Amino acid sequence: MSFQDMMGTAGRGTRNSQSYGGGSFRPPEQNSQRLNTIGSAAPGASNPSDGTVSMALAALSEGIVQYQNNLGILSRIAEEIGTKADNRTVQSQYKTQVDVIEQLSKKIEYQFTVQEDRMKSMSRIEASKCRTTHLKLNRDYRQVQSTYRNLTSAVRRKQELVAAQMQDRENKEKCAREGAKSANQLQLNMRMQEEALDEQIMRERETEIRHINKSMHQVNEIFKDLAHLVDSQQTDIDKIEEQMENAHASAQSGLTQVEKANSHNSVMPENCIIS
Repeated sequence: MSFQDMMGTAGRGTRNSQSYGGGSFRPPEQNSQRLNTIGSAAPGASNPSDGTVSMALAALSEGIVQYQNNLGILSRIAEEIGTKADNRTVQSQYKTQVDVIEQLSKKIEYQFTVQEDRMKSMSRIEASKCRTTHLKLNRDYRQVQSTYRNLTSAVRRKQELVAAQMQDRENKEKCAREGAKSANQLQLNMRMQEEALDEQIMRERETEIRHINKSMHQVNEIFKDLAHLVDSQQTDIDKIEEQMENAHASAQSGLTQVEKANSHNSVMPENCIIS
């Protein structure tokens, strides 16, 4: 008897199911009908241990159904990962659902272990009956568990791809920002160089203007000194000019006297002796 057989065959043609990776996810109301069927297994058993085994198998089957239902929820959440609907809420829901499934998995593993230990204390016939169902439940559980592992692996690859794409996009944006920053920095450096050059030219012009102003002051001082020299020598020049005028007057007077003497000598040549 398999996991699906234990879930009952009534109404199988009218039940809806959602499949993923070989697993079948059934609505909770259908699970209750199957669990009732599991609880009524081994109707001919009168041994109290048979009822205990049936209850244990029913609990184990219920755990697998819960595991499968939660896997269905996880698969629907996983469909949104890596899409436009992906956000922190979806990521949080996915992690929470994974934690729930992991806890169910530990519980089911524990139930399998307990069931194996219980079968060791049973008679050979009872253990044989239970072992068949136990093995088929274990097989079905491993199939669903494999589906879960494949799903989580696919989600992990999708997350890694999304992370790589985001990293690549961030790197491109960073390069674009750095490129724009470099261009702005280059323009800023050029402006700073131009301003520094203008400032240097202004300083040079200021230095030249100060030098010209200083030279003009020096020339002004020279002219002042020359004016002072000319003014201080004016008296001597006036004296020299006066003396020259006196000398000219004396020379003119002497010439007049000489002319008179010559004139007198021409009248009286015999009595005039010029030595």
